[in-house]
Amino acid sequence: MLYVMSGTSVVAFRIKRLDVDVARAESGLRDGAPVHVRDTFDLPPGNYAAKVVVHMDTTGALGFGRADFVVRQ
Repeated sequence: MLYVMSGTSVVAFRIKRLDVDVARAESGLRDGAPVHVRDTFDLPPGNYAAKVVVHMDTTGALGFGRADFVVRQ
């Protein structure tokens, strides 16, 4: 789930399903390499925070990431 926040308000939201080839990704994941999730949103100028919540179906594990960003005119 991807959330885009402005202050405490959610201004955009999207659900994505990702299938990861564990055999190909295993060494990077074992070494702690980040997983990048990309998407586009049409946002007016302002300060935002993108928040991602990841749920692994196989184990039930949860992960969380946050990135602050600015949209300029």
